Amino acid sequence: MLSDFRFDRLFIGGAWASPVDGGVRPSIDPARGAPWGDVAYGGAKDIDRAVAAAKDAFGPWRKMPPWERAALMRRFADLYATQVDALAEIETRDNGRAVRESRGDIGLHAQYYHWFASLADKLGGRTIPMDDSVHAFTTRHPVGVVGAITPWNVPLMAAAWKLGPALAAGCTVVLKPAEQTPASSLALARIFEAAGFPEGVVNVVQGDGPVAGARLVAHPDV
Repeated sequence: MLSDFRFDRLFIGGAWASPVDGGVRPSIDPARGAPWGDVAYGGAKDIDRAVAAAKDAFGPWRKMPPWERAALMRRFADLYATQVDALAEIETRDNGRAVRESRGDIGLHAQYYHWFASLADKLGGRTIPMDDSVHAFTTRHPVGVVGAITPWNVPLMAAAWKLGPALAAGCTVVLKPAEQTPASSLALARIFEAAGFPEGVVNVVQGDGPVAGARLVAHPDV
């Protein structure tokens, strides 16, 4: 699945796309100080495209029965578990940590996604005790498009902590990894694609914080 994967694209609306107002530049392996691959970097317009795709996908995703969302998340988690070695190699090349450390924590991520999947049908509200003339209750609803920005040190672990709860709750996501470590999040998108997630539910746009990140946090639809 990831053996010949290309990183010179963005993942928007279920499709692999070239940046509109960004470009492609080398990703530097900090352990060697040398390029190891070419990675696409998007700009504000690419964030706009991703948010629009996530917004379009939000309606059907939030209405999907929670047990169906959970089933998709479990399918994704099972696929993720088969790609631990490949993901660890990518993350190590991206941020320079020892591959055994990458493999150790990435090996736990599938369990995180399984756990978040188990919560998808347990996010209901509650009934509040009142006097007999009042029936008081709360309900919980997904908020919409979630902008997820992850740091450079543990990109895939941070993505699991952000994407898992959002997807289980019925939200759609635009993920922007740190510009220093963009590649592993694209590999993550490939696994979501292989798991059969609907188009636009998960989008990944690599880009610089002051440009792509700033647009994501300021976007009115996020």
